[in-house]
Amino acid sequence: MANPSRAFAYSYLSAAASAGSVFLLADLAWSIAAFRPERDPQLTLMLNDLAWMAFIAPVGFIMAQNTFLALGIYMDARREPVFPRWVAHFNILTALLMAPGAFALMFREGPLAWDGSLAFGFISAPMPCTSL
Repeated sequence: MANPSRAFAYSYLSAAASAGSVFLLADLAWSIAAFRPERDPQLTLMLNDLAWMAFIAPVGFIMAQNTFLALGIYMDARREPVFPRWVAHFNILTALLMAPGAFALMFREGPLAWDGSLAFGFISAPMPCTSL
């Protein structure tokens, strides 16, 4: 994109790399928890909690990615921009809709908890659970 600075590109890249690193921590914690199933259940529970927190924590990085991409699109000075303007609007909307997920690490229950209707359910729109 034709911007006077490459700050948005490097900011987007650093947010993507940081989110990926934290996100991989969740996989590592789940793998460690499953590696020795005979260990104390409290340790397995702790590793599971660590994995879920690392799984949800990158929401802030993803919001930053969306915002930096939108700002880069808005600042594109070409006559024929790389992305149409609606992509920037969509990224801003996506970042705003992900905002409740950033609070998921602070609440254990309620709509802002990790499994709450605003923090997780609003974005992912889960299927209703049915019993067999």
